[in-house]
Order: sequence, then C-alpha cells, then structure tokens
Amino acid sequence: FIGQPLVATDPDLEQVISFEIVGGETQNLFKIKSCDGQLFVRKAVLDYETKDKHDIVVRVTDSGITGEDILYHESTITIVIINVNESPSLTPASFSIEENAAVGVRIGTSLSSLIIDDDNKNIERRSNYPRQTHNYEIIMGNDGETFAINAQTGLISIKNQVSCLRDDDNERSGCTSISFERRSSFLLYVRITDSGLQDGSDSLSGVGRVSISVNDVNEAPVFRPQTREVDE
Repeated sequence: FIGQPLVATDPDLEQVISFEIVGGETQNLFKIKSCDGQLFVRKAVLDYETKDKHDIVVRVTDSGITGEDILYHESTITIVIINVNESPSLTPASFSIEENAAVGVRIGTSLSSLIIDDDNKNIERRSNYPRQTHNYEIIMGNDGETFAINAQTGLISIKNQVSCLRDDDNERSGCTSISFERRSSFLLYVRITDSGLQDGSDSLSGVGRVSISVNDVNEAPVFRPQTREVDE
C-alpha cells in the first residue's frame, strides 16, 4: 500500500463516499480501494531513476440523497517515489593471458566498464544522489593467489608466477602458476560493492564471474650439458 488512505469530506451527513482513479499518464501502475481511498501499487515497475513522481487523478463520488443526485469531485494526487539503493551486478567477462606472463601483467580491461548499476541511470537529473562508485574483491577461484584485483578500478593483474625458468634467450618458460600445460583456464568470482546513497551506510554487493583463458605459447626445449662414458 501507499501511505495513509486518502481523505475526503462531504458536508452531507451519512453519505457514502467512493474513490476511483480516472486519469493520469501512469494511472495503470496504481489502484485504489473504493471504500476507503487506500492506494496500492498495481505493477511492481516503479523506478526512481526513471521517474521520481507520478500524478494521478482520483474521483470522489458521494451516494446522493435520493440516489439519483450523485455528485463527484476530482483532484490530482501526487505519488513521490523514494529512492532506495539497488545491488550492482557484473556482466560476465572473458579475458585471456599468455602462459608464463610476468608478475604485474594486466589482464583484460577494467571491470568498471562492465558494471550494471541502476542507481547510476539518468544521473543528470539526480542532483541529490551523486554517482555511485564501486569496490572490487576476488572471493573465489583464485587458487594460489595467482591474481590480484585493483579494489578501485577492477583491473586484474598477475600476482604470483611460481617456478619460472629462463631459456638461452632469457625468455621466461616452465612457470607453474599460469601454465597452459598445467591449467588452461581460471574462473574467478568477483564481489562488487557499491558506495550506497548519500551517507554510504546502505551499501550493497553483487557477485560476477570472470573467465581467464591461458594461451599456449611455444617454449624452447631444455638441453643441459651431459657426460657419457664409453670404453676405449
């Protein structure tokens, strides 16, 4: 229901008053209880970011004295939508990285471009509520702490690359953290937390998936000096 029932008065005592919605561009979103003027939401599609108030026309009709002298009066009722924080979400992302890549190498693009947050729609008409910002955290799938994520930008990079070797050309090879031969892909679960409304006390979170495929690269063979014995 929406607030308290509407109030109408009639100078004629003992008349029965009924309520009816008869106009308004968005009148189909609402309904009213005929006997007492209580308003209700008919369709759960109200969105502060799209339209923050709705004007409907309500007709109040009396029961008349004879039953044939019924009269009515109409007024515009304004319904104000109260903004509430809504959870952010992340469009599923797919990135790739070459095996044996070095610590610090960035993977893909910032996750900020993949955020879906209805609170940031039509920001130009929401002067009371600044654009929300987001923090990022990997919460699952990061075996061996292989990856890191920038908490402010959502940019993923390599954090650990273990047991790498160097070939004759000083190229990195044989790493065990990000190695196509050992593991061809990773699936990370990232938590996105928004900054809430004005005071930040109502921040909400969502979880998204980031798939990282490991590209196979040719690695030089290892051929170390060796000694063999043979009889003269």
